[in-house]
Amino acid sequence: MRAVIRSVAWAALVVTSGCARETPPVTADPADRVADPSLLRLGQPHLMGALEVTRFAAASPGGRLHLAVAVANRSGSRIAARWRFRYIGNDGWELRSERSAAWKTATIEPGGEWTWEGEAEVTGAVAAGMDWRHDRE
Repeated sequence: MRAVIRSVAWAALVVTSGCARETPPVTADPADRVADPSLLRLGQPHLMGALEVTRFAAASPGGRLHLAVAVANRSGSRIAARWRFRYIGNDGWELRSERSAAWKTATIEPGGEWTWEGEAEVTGAVAAGMDWRHDRE
């Protein structure tokens, strides 16, 4: 009886080890991220309808992406939020740098508008979008 159990256990070991060799290893490359094409991505559902992009202009004078953005607060209360840009390269992949990954803060009064203008924080960007998250005051 023990010989049968050992034979079954040995056969199971051989079968499972053979399967493990045939399955290719799964590798997750952090660079494998396709850029999100949405202009404004809101971190919380309650920001939907509260924030509205009223201006988003992008131009590349001299080969460097220049952005001009305006976001209006359509809610009846002050919104304290964090924001950052998402940059897209010519190949459609997202580009990041340490500076671009950092969240910045903005406070927008009810009915007010927040504006920003400047150059992209990464080289090689051809388009951009924004992430917004609500901060509790």
